[in-house]
Amino acid sequence: MLRNGTLARWYWVLWETDMPKAWTVNSLVPDQALSQAAAAILAVKLPEVLSYEEPARKGDIDGIHDMRVAAKRLREAARVLKPALPAEARKRLLKEVERLNDSLGLVRDRDVIGESFAAIRKRDPRTTPLDGLCTHLAEERRRYHKDLLAFLDDLHASGFAEFYARTMDDMVALSPEGQPTIMAFAREAIEARLTDTEQNWETASRPWNVSEFHRQRIRVKKLKYAIEPFSTLLPQELLPIYDQIADLQELMGLVHDCDVQHEVLEQWVAAHGPAPVYSVAEEHIASRRQRALSQLAALLEEMVAADWAGRLRALLEGSRVAVPA
Repeated sequence: MLRNGTLARWYWVLWETDMPKAWTVNSLVPDQALSQAAAAILAVKLPEVLSYEEPARKGDIDGIHDMRVAAKRLREAARVLKPALPAEARKRLLKEVERLNDSLGLVRDRDVIGESFAAIRKRDPRTTPLDGLCTHLAEERRRYHKDLLAFLDDLHASGFAEFYARTMDDMVALSPEGQPTIMAFAREAIEARLTDTEQNWETASRPWNVSEFHRQRIRVKKLKYAIEPFSTLLPQELLPIYDQIADLQELMGLVHDCDVQHEVLEQWVAAHGPAPVYSVAEEHIASRRQRALSQLAALLEEMVAADWAGRLRALLEGSRVAVPA
């Protein structure tokens, strides 16, 4: 399995950073009403995000990374569980969660891009003139981090955490009558995203079509994050398939990162004029992209040969009882 350490062996340390473990709920049962189970799932997601706030406020790269991962998990869980959210609270909750993710993303993106170019400079002395671009990215990062701090201050001042907790309490208080069970809902939610991913499967092997490739990357990400909130309910046999989906998202993300770096470099050249150093940097980006694509092609072939989608559907259909902790 790629997830056992081979994925980024050749890649920069930046992307070898382990993702923080997601907070999960072990008390879920398959026949639990949707609103009560959704409240239990979401109740741990905002505290998970805020547990990384202190290092993120200090500007720590790992703190920003960890807080953004937790924010993405919160956003995707809220999106998946949107039907369970009270209508009067839904708009505010989803809006603020989206703004939180965007604010963190602007800082994190500058870390990824900036450290990529810094790594190129370190590996190839011909690229020292990239200092100007790296300085520009660092300045952008400082500005976006300042904006993030202001947003976090506003979020706390607005009483969002208290509003969030009240929303969870309101969901728990709803009558279970007429609601789907959490397991029935989970199967339907995962199946919808699985179908969307499977129907567009070939676009993952067409990286030259950058926009379609990017859309498929988002579909894979949504499938991964649709599985995560229900992990304690699903059979343990599903975990290797989840790992493959996570590997797929990560490899497609590496390709996308290279595309973004290429775009940033193009914009810098357009503003400051061409120079030999930029061609050298582009060669490094193209080489990393090709290595990621080679591993991506191998993983896509492995998943098809293993009938990953069919096995996932069979396991979902057979999910009738919770997996013991």
